[in-house]
Amino acid sequence: MSFLKKLGDVANKAKEAATSTVQAANEQIQASKKECATCGNKIGFLTVYREIDGGGRVCDKCLEALGLTMQQYTDTTVTEDLKSISADDIKQAIGGDTDKQAHILNLQSVKNVAEKEAAKATAQAQKSMCATCGDKLGFMSLNCELISGERVCGKCLDKMGLSSKQYTDTAFVQGFMVMPLEDVQLALDGDNDKLEYILNLSSEMNAAELKAEQEANEARKKAEREAKEAQKKAELEAEEARIKAENEARDKEIQAKKEISDKFASIFVASKSFGGYVAFDDTNKMWRVNTSIVAKAQGLGMLDSMIAGLDRAGTEAIYEYYDYNIVMDVNLTEDATEKTTTKSKGGDLDFLFGDTMGALTSDKVSTTKKTINSLTVMVTTNNISNPTIYINFDGDDSVHAEQCAAVFKIIKSNNERSNAAPAPQAVPVAPQVSVADELVKFKGLLDAGVLTQDEFDKKKAELLNL
Repeated sequence: MSFLKKLGDVANKAKEAATSTVQAANEQIQASKKECATCGNKIGFLTVYREIDGGGRVCDKCLEALGLTMQQYTDTTVTEDLKSISADDIKQAIGGDTDKQAHILNLQSVKNVAEKEAAKATAQAQKSMCATCGDKLGFMSLNCELISGERVCGKCLDKMGLSSKQYTDTAFVQGFMVMPLEDVQLALDGDNDKLEYILNLSSEMNAAELKAEQEANEARKKAEREAKEAQKKAELEAEEARIKAENEARDKEIQAKKEISDKFASIFVASKSFGGYVAFDDTNKMWRVNTSIVAKAQGLGMLDSMIAGLDRAGTEAIYEYYDYNIVMDVNLTEDATEKTTTKSKGGDLDFLFGDTMGALTSDKVSTTKKTINSLTVMVTTNNISNPTIYINFDGDDSVHAEQCAAVFKIIKSNNERSNAAPAPQAVPVAPQVSVADELVKFKGLLDAGVLTQDEFDKKKAELLNL
């Protein structure tokens, strides 16, 4: 018991030492935040500052010495970018290192704020002076604004023969606003046509022209809207027609596959089946694969839809049939994910000190969990038009996937033994017809009444070498 007590005392002292170290580090960080990381001046309650890399702070005076304006270093994006700059880089930039200074001033966020400031200054300059004579516009100065944002002072308007009553008229202001600055300058320079147009802006005749122009603009905008709506409608109709054509083509393809599937279904007798994915007829030496592709999108699992006798689209299942002799090779692959979790443990003293001993001994345990998402049986065939056939199984159906792959390996082995037999001397023979095709043909003759049941059974036995 005394030994455990000593160990407990050691653990407590180690914990106190660690706590003291963390507390000292926190105090050091807090102390660094009370003064500028570059000039060392105290950062008071009202001092403007920005945080930099490592948690330090730089005062507004150093930021301005760096070449940043208040608008720049108070911008949110610039503030975030400054957190990646070290105190040493800022010291060097202030000390005359042009490369360091250029790096900071050329940050995209800093340049964006500078461009905004320049554009704002230009706009303010345009509004504070006459665009034609350059005189400064006072707070009470009469002026007219152009659509570009530039202004023409009352003196220049007077020079054109306008009275203050005229150039404060609503109709005049509306007409004058849309004029280019070049036309106003030409009128001041003596262009009679431009001058006459400006003098008539406030007349009833010009007001009627403005109204007609506004109506024409509205009609143009309406026509543009209608044209856009018509184009959008045409595109929508074309898309609907395309989708309809694709659906019809898909339906025809499915119907064709179903007709073929139904012919073979009448003679196929499953000797072995794996979860509705694939089945084998060992009597007729045939196997089939379900070709359904959309059940999961509608909430049905493959196994559930097969049990219900439905394909993945919710209709009768469609199969593709193949002879045993096309199987050349088979592989089983899996799509899996692994998740590793790590936790600390305190060994035999875990029940006394828990995570404290685990932290002191750095003893950790890792656990890896593997999750199989899906499995795929890949069958290589001797059919040029369909050289590889993939059969997909759900991750929780690994037993069926492995059994299915094993059956294919048996078929592959049997095919290799058959192909290894001495080949007979080449003799011209008639084109070979598959056993499955012959069985379908004789089944059709039986259904048509041409053959009796005994005759059909005899032909079937001959074809299957029974």
